[in-house]
Amino acid sequence: MIHTFSELDKSQPWFKSLKGSVEERLSKLREKNDTDRGQVETAHIRGQIAALKELLNDMADKPSPKAAQRRNPYQ
Repeated sequence: MIHTFSELDKSQPWFKSLKGSVEERLSKLREKNDTDRGQVETAHIRGQIAALKELLNDMADKPSPKAAQRRNPYQ
């Protein structure tokens, strides 16, 4: 986890702008990774892609876990 974003953060205009910029950068890095590069440069690009994916995962809305309702064995 890179950062924990609050629900207040996620409702702000800057957050939506930041998320869009990160998604655009990720798309460009994926295109760049598709071209023929050396091993070192490819590894560097893949590292950047992994970091951006982790940040986007932190920015995503995650459902709160819910426990399954217990069944009444006497019914």
